[in-house]
Amino acid sequence: MIRARRGLRAGGHDRDRGSAAERAASPTGVGLATVFFWALGVQLIAQGVAAPVGRLGVSGGAAGAVSRFAGAALVLGLGELLRRGVSWTRLVAAGVLLAIGVGGVAGAARLLTGHGSAGLVLSTVVMLTWAPWIAARLLRGEAARWFSTTAGTRRGGRVYGRWLWTLAAWSVVWGVLVAWSQSL
Repeated sequence: MIRARRGLRAGGHDRDRGSAAERAASPTGVGLATVFFWALGVQLIAQGVAAPVGRLGVSGGAAGAVSRFAGAALVLGLGELLRRGVSWTRLVAAGVLLAIGVGGVAGAARLLTGHGSAGLVLSTVVMLTWAPWIAARLLRGEAARWFSTTAGTRRGGRVYGRWLWTLAAWSVVWGVLVAWSQSL
């Protein structure tokens, strides 16, 4: 009796990992970038809510709140477009992440010269480490191929289904944590 090995489909590729072509076009960095932008949006919303009452170390009244809400809408939208695989967002997001990394260098310089507060430490670490690393992942060939494939043929288990709730939960946790840390 001939038995097929469990986990293999016809054609000899692994059911969980897909064919070689499917693996070559993976959403590398998409989930992380989505969390990053959604968390930044949550941070801006939290600071926007706190701005009129002078909490979380931010001020600016109603104008400060409105500007933070507008910024939140932009980054939340960018994160959602990335999650959906809209092709132009990959390079835009990578550029924004690299700019954030440059901002992290400026933040580190402020901290090292004694001109920054303890509230900048977590933000600076995130800006110097996560932002450029996620940008590098989005700029990889696997991500470029994933964004260039047709939406119906994409493998994207990390950005759909139950992972969507995981991404949202991590975004809220990190967004609130960074907003709170900046008030220290």
